[in-house]
Amino acid sequence: MDTIIQPERDTFALNSNQIMSFWKNLWSNKLDVTPDVLFGRSYNGILSPQQTQAWNQATNYFNQGEFKRSILFLFEYLKTDQQNNIIVIQNSNNLEYELVQGSKVIKIKVDQLQFYAEVKIAVCKELHVGFMRKALETNFDLQYTRYTLDDEQHLCLVFDSHLEEASPYKIFNGLKEMALLADEQDDILINAFDQLVPINVNHIIDIDEVQKSIKWAFFNQVIDVITAEGVLGSLNRDRFPGALVYIYLDAIYKLDYLIKPESKVAEIINEAHLNYFDKPDENALSKVYALESKILEFKNINREDFYKELYQVTHTFEINSSVPFASIRQIFDTELQGILWYEENKHDFVIFAICGYLIGFCLYNYALPQPVAELSHLYYRIVEPKYFSDLGFSAPYNTSEDIAQWEYPIKSEVKAILKQNQFRYPQMNLDVKLDFSSRLKFFISYITLIRNLNL
Repeated sequence: MDTIIQPERDTFALNSNQIMSFWKNLWSNKLDVTPDVLFGRSYNGILSPQQTQAWNQATNYFNQGEFKRSILFLFEYLKTDQQNNIIVIQNSNNLEYELVQGSKVIKIKVDQLQFYAEVKIAVCKELHVGFMRKALETNFDLQYTRYTLDDEQHLCLVFDSHLEEASPYKIFNGLKEMALLADEQDDILINAFDQLVPINVNHIIDIDEVQKSIKWAFFNQVIDVITAEGVLGSLNRDRFPGALVYIYLDAIYKLDYLIKPESKVAEIINEAHLNYFDKPDENALSKVYALESKILEFKNINREDFYKELYQVTHTFEINSSVPFASIRQIFDTELQGILWYEENKHDFVIFAICGYLIGFCLYNYALPQPVAELSHLYYRIVEPKYFSDLGFSAPYNTSEDIAQWEYPIKSEVKAILKQNQFRYPQMNLDVKLDFSSRLKFFISYITLIRNLNL
């Protein structure tokens, strides 16, 4: 969205009615600029009625013993309107498909007896005990798929089933396990082992150099801020490790959503996340140091390797699973209680980090209800106006200055989001209560508004 030019304050004065009129005219006539930039880990949105009907037909045909017809409708269910994610291969005798998930393409063949799916991860120039051991160990954790080597020395994932056992639930879950693992592991394995070479990546769409340079600059800016001396202000890190956790996690989730890395940066983010949340028995300070050590790994990433992570791809399966809104509300309630101490002791920068952590944590872990996802995206547009402006979006909200001057456009956008989702969520709270008396009060009220949506 185009940057809104603000007059200097001593140029002229407007009364409140004139200001409101100015914003209404500006906002009603603005150009809706939407650059070709992808964000976050969610892709498919709400199921269409056609997809729901296709799933019901798939289950009905399977129960009737018409197995190939069941699979036919299952792939109609998996097809999305927004993406060319399912490719039908014409074959008079068998069903054949290509299913796209990120950087990988799964090839599927269904004959009279068997369902067979395969995805090539990489070409093995030579066998190496490292990746072979990793593949073998991973096989023990997989429910539907398995790593194999084919006759041409391709490292592959395979999933197969007899048709009479190939229910829509089994095929869906098996393909999802295969697709998510293949998309995650190909870049990681290829970066870790020189013996592996990429394969079947022609469908990947590179992004332009300008967008890459903007993301690179933003990446370094965020890392420099959180690793700077005195990031905790007057707080002692050994006495208040939780404050540092909020700052670190807010940053990595923000990088994941706004930059959308696909390889080493994504791996470090995931490892940092798991290192913190998957070790409940460790004390808080040791967990902070473990988190910090992962974040310092970002400094070892050079521009060339970073640029390789930035590309656009199509997805069939969501990385994250849906969660009841009550669970999201509970997470918000817990952290809003934690804000009180920092507010009383005037550690505003920690409160901003808590707000960002809440938004980022939910976007990173869950496929959110549509209004929550859209309000979360708007949150980042408000917090990082320069980044969005550099990418070519119009109306960045320069909230580093007087937040009150952005009251009308922000409220208008929030109301528009709620109105667009009202039909799907008829019980949703449409009361937009936002406090623009200070930047701190605004962000607390914004988080509270999301918490109170009543979806």
